[in-house]
Amino acid sequence: MRYKQVEKRSVVRDVMEQIKALVASGELKPGDKMPTEAELATMFGIGRSSVREAVKVFQHLGILESSPKTGTFVCDYSNISTEALTWSFLLGRNEIFELLTLREVIEQRSIEELVHKVRSAPDTARETLQTLQQELQNMRRALASRSLEEQSAADYEFHGAIIRSTGNQVFIGVYQTLGAFIREEIHKTNADEAARAGAVQEHAALLEAITGGKPSRALAAYREHLHTTREQLAHSLRLQG
Repeated sequence: MRYKQVEKRSVVRDVMEQIKALVASGELKPGDKMPTEAELATMFGIGRSSVREAVKVFQHLGILESSPKTGTFVCDYSNISTEALTWSFLLGRNEIFELLTLREVIEQRSIEELVHKVRSAPDTARETLQTLQQELQNMRRALASRSLEEQSAADYEFHGAIIRSTGNQVFIGVYQTLGAFIREEIHKTNADEAARAGAVQEHAALLEAITGGKPSRALAAYREHLHTTREQLAHSLRLQG
């Protein structure tokens, strides 16, 4: 493995960058054993304490796993925590529109795949369509009872069902990890009754297009929903000052 010595001013950061590059390039693969702490310290030309700090961070993120008896190994990628993504939004709460854009990318692809299933293998899509219909009914009941919390929860689960239908663990993991932020975004965009009524209609139009196996209509309905969401979110944030 290729290593270079690092400068003392940013030791832990530089060690992390080099380890990250080795994993990203495939030079270190899942299951590979890492050099020992002493070996890494020699390779990088730094103290063992700095290596130890960097390794601990990667352990916390689920990238490395250590055992006193066997050493430190690169974990399977499916075990890698998305906690870092959560913190990126915690430390930049004003970036809620970037979160919405991330949702848009994931959900548009998920909708395309779900509509394809409806058209080509309807049996595989039946359970998801039933879940979407149930969550739409939950939204309608919540609207009638004027329960913002229940409607927001059903809204979140509606979109979650679409994403889960892909089986894409990265998409699913991101949506679940950022659940608190996404629920807050949904909550902000459904602040008044008119907005909540409009949201129910938009979800109904989206479900109708998906059920009909019409990709262009489904994507158009989703984009219209996102356009409305952005406008309502901007209005809500302006009111908050």
